Amino acid sequence: MNEPGSFTIGIIADVHIGPRASFAGQVRKIGDQAAALTQAFVDDMNGRLKPDLVLNLGDVVQEEGRAKDIPRYRQIFEILSGLDAPHYPVVGNHDLIDMRTEDLLEIWSGLPNMKGLGALEERRLYYSFKAGPLTFIVLHSQEKKDSHIWIEDDQVAWFEQELAAAVGPVMVVVHHSLADQDTSANHWFGKCPHLALVKNRARVRQLIEESGKVALVLNGHLHWNNCTVHAGIGYYTVQSLIENAGGWEPPRPARAWSQFHWQGQGYRLEVLGDDPCLFEPLS
Repeated sequence: MNEPGSFTIGIIADVHIGPRASFAGQVRKIGDQAAALTQAFVDDMNGRLKPDLVLNLGDVVQEEGRAKDIPRYRQIFEILSGLDAPHYPVVGNHDLIDMRTEDLLEIWSGLPNMKGLGALEERRLYYSFKAGPLTFIVLHSQEKKDSHIWIEDDQVAWFEQELAAAVGPVMVVVHHSLADQDTSANHWFGKCPHLALVKNRARVRQLIEESGKVALVLNGHLHWNNCTVHAGIGYYTVQSLIENAGGWEPPRPARAWSQFHWQGQGYRLEVLGDDPCLFEPLS
């Protein structure tokens, strides 16, 4: 049981269900184990961690064409429907390579907690909600393949309004990083940070800082653990469920999922599995 006044979040990121994928001649994504590992995540959430809600940070599929991606995306959501806690999705760039906004929203519509948040009703992939002591603002960062990542101006304007209206501390959730994160040691993005970081991130961070309400920002996508701090605010990246994080041979997944624990005005974020990381709370 959670302590009185505490709030716990389970986090799963970059499931990439589908075929294995290699980088620089090495198998790095173990997507053929994604379904079994997602079930293990659900079992751990329900049996041990017992979160108040679960965040799914996107890149659910390793794209292989719309005909395969839709049932695979649906399969992961069906597994996550076994959670005792409500599940809130984020869109990753892989989710929209072969699928369409309408495909994702149709599957999202099966989540009772998503009704009334604006995404389904207004046919958009960003939304906000209040849960426990926190307000959550979920953004949709888009990627133009092999070019850049951005958040559209209309969404930035919406974000500014949501921050102004938010009550209590805010957690911003997005797939790509809004930080000036150093990717030089990242095997996926060391030579292409423009495919890891949101291009107009400085503008978004300005709104975050001016609001005085944001406690932290959370993302996936980079397939590693990282904390970059701007203006006293932690921007956290968490590891992928299926990443071969150590370049292990034979290849094996990190089995990474995370738990976020809010208590009073402080928090801790812990990444579990074979690439563990503990981010000490900022206060």
